[in-house]
Amino acid sequence: MKLSTKIILPIILISALLILLAGCLVTPSDEEPGYTPGTITGIIAAPCCTTSAEPVSETSGSPEYWCYYCQETWSLQDGVEVVLTYGEDEVATTTTNDKGEFTFTDVSPGKNYVITAYCPD
Repeated sequence: MKLSTKIILPIILISALLILLAGCLVTPSDEEPGYTPGTITGIIAAPCCTTSAEPVSETSGSPEYWCYYCQETWSLQDGVEVVLTYGEDEVATTTTNDKGEFTFTDVSPGKNYVITAYCPD
């Protein structure tokens, strides 16, 4: 039994087309690419913690003199509470280490966060 090319060629082409399109016909899995959470790190360089209860005003000179006490006593950076907020929601809270460093992990990307530092009592 001899098959003609009129029969074999369409069978080969249809088979090749089905193999190529097999990837398009598969049902997608439930796994989504998702997002990669980010990290926010920083250093509280001049935490403006003073022994005075008076708030610093903009009329009291240039900013480099506002935190003179803290610049001389860097240990005040340790234990500063740092709060990460988005809008009115508090996202995370951490405390600085002895070098004034802080880190927030698992932070959703693409948002405008506000970081607020509170000096210890």
